[in-house]
Amino acid sequence: MKNSRKFHWVGYLTWFILLIFLIAQSFILANNKESQFTKFESFKELDSVKQRLLLKQVFEQYLTFSHNLSYKIEVISEFRKYSSDSAGELIESPTRKTFSYKVFQNKFKLDIEYFSSDNKITEISSVFYDRDEGEGRSVSQLAGQLENNYFGRIDTIQNPIVVGNDYQHWLNDTFHDETLNPFVDKNSYLFPWLLNNQDQWQITLLHEQRSIQIHVPYKPNFELDTIDGMRKLILDPEKGFMPIEGESRWNGSFKNGIKIYREEKFEVKESNLIDNVWMPLVLIESTHSSSAPEQICVSKIKIIEIEHGQLIDEDMAFKFPKDTRVTDAIKGIFYKTDVNGEPVESTIQPLYGLDPSQVKLPEPPKRKINVVFIVTGILLIVTALYIHFKKRRTLN
Repeated sequence: MKNSRKFHWVGYLTWFILLIFLIAQSFILANNKESQFTKFESFKELDSVKQRLLLKQVFEQYLTFSHNLSYKIEVISEFRKYSSDSAGELIESPTRKTFSYKVFQNKFKLDIEYFSSDNKITEISSVFYDRDEGEGRSVSQLAGQLENNYFGRIDTIQNPIVVGNDYQHWLNDTFHDETLNPFVDKNSYLFPWLLNNQDQWQITLLHEQRSIQIHVPYKPNFELDTIDGMRKLILDPEKGFMPIEGESRWNGSFKNGIKIYREEKFEVKESNLIDNVWMPLVLIESTHSSSAPEQICVSKIKIIEIEHGQLIDEDMAFKFPKDTRVTDAIKGIFYKTDVNGEPVESTIQPLYGLDPSQVKLPEPPKRKINVVFIVTGILLIVTALYIHFKKRRTLN
């Protein structure tokens, strides 16, 4: 009987705890729903000036976030047939690359691996840039080549391969402007571009989607005779007003009447909160243009790892591997490196087309004067003169 009563009390207690848990969960969900609800509603209640100010602060936060950041991404790109505004049959095998990026203060490092269709590494490249010093370094190696087959470069501008890191387009363009890299399109870097064009924002509330839409006039980073374009972004208030969709298109023509266009789209498939900033973890991007109107490039960008605020100056060290063939465009020399990544003095040569007097080269070895050759030469000259004058006397 006692055991039966004990069982009843345990059962009642279990049901009571479960009831409290369900009530608490309902309360939490209700609060979360209300919290999510007010993010959109609160924005809607702001006047246009305060709406712009809020979005400006959000976009500036992304730029600040990128001052100490490291991540590794995988990019798989496909070229597909394009018709009826959609991607169709695959034209060629997808390409795969990984980008490992670090940025700390005014320095960045980028390591790139290129893969073949059978998933083998075909090329490895590393890029380093120090904005304070105004100097960039890069090194590449073709896989399957001879060991230590490295090619490096030192220059005031960056290696063009840095523009292939599409994920960085979400963040800061501090290191990627036209003065440092002539291949850079300043319009590609989303948040800097938005901040530079904030006086042209057209903000619309999408009530059914409970999201924010921004329209901004858009044009390419080069001159055309006529140009017309627009960029549209969808922001999610539930995720810190992170852009979750975007598309842009411009149409233009040259003076000779040739018409061109370009269309780009992106969609965030997965995202996460990283140190109070919402970041995309999986992105789908597509590009279609008049240069290849019957095909479209579709890329999937996936974050493999990401950390914020963990880098220190030692993490930004860069050294050329041993036996790297380095072209130093700043000093105007070519050389091979030692185990410390420094020039081997005997290998330093001036670059083709430069005045050797302007290049610091190793001193050539001093040649020893051979006395025997000099004396022999003098004797030969004296003997020849003697024979010549003796013949003239004989003839006379």
